[in-house]
Amino acid sequence: MKLFNSNLFLLTAQTSVKNFRVFALLPLILLIVSCNQVQKQPMAQTAIKDFKSNMIDSSWSNKMDNSWFEMVVRILGKSISKVNNVSEGIETGDDKVLDAFYSKDFVLHGPEGDMNRTQLKASFTNLRNALTGFSVTREHVMAGTSISVAARTTFSGTFNNELKQSPVGPIKPTGKPVSFEVMSMFRYGDDGYAEEEWTQSDRVSFLKEFGVDVLKTTPKK
Repeated sequence: MKLFNSNLFLLTAQTSVKNFRVFALLPLILLIVSCNQVQKQPMAQTAIKDFKSNMIDSSWSNKMDNSWFEMVVRILGKSISKVNNVSEGIETGDDKVLDAFYSKDFVLHGPEGDMNRTQLKASFTNLRNALTGFSVTREHVMAGTSISVAARTTFSGTFNNELKQSPVGPIKPTGKPVSFEVMSMFRYGDDGYAEEEWTQSDRVSFLKEFGVDVLKTTPKK
């Protein structure tokens, strides 16, 4: 599993002040130091200071100490960490890790229809069995609220074994490296488990990576 380096996240903050709504883009730099936690860094403190100095209502921001902003970092950082942590379970097939992230009633909404948790696990197994050195890399992860997280993920490995399930049916191995991206939006439930995921990917590029001539291949019905 690979994690991204320091990134600038635009986290939407909504705060009620004297019956008014203050909407602002809160730039906070979160440094992922391990697959288990997000720790505060001096850069985050600098981002907090910069944000406060550029708020629409500076008189209000001056009255706020850093604790409110640090709370936002902790809450959204936790949501981001959950997405990073499950990557290891996807790579290894560890049911404990996967079940700690996906709820029992989880539904994935993808290009080919909906999929439940059991079906999603099977799709990961399909990739893991086909790709030697199967790797899941979170290129970017962004949190908009404590319950919604977006991710750009790269799946990669060497295509040494048959891919048994694909949009065109089984695909014979090529022995070549493959890499493809998936864009995802997760929604957490009140219990902290992922209840829904919406995904988009370039299926044509996916098939080309696996050596399929899309112009000569009939999609599976």
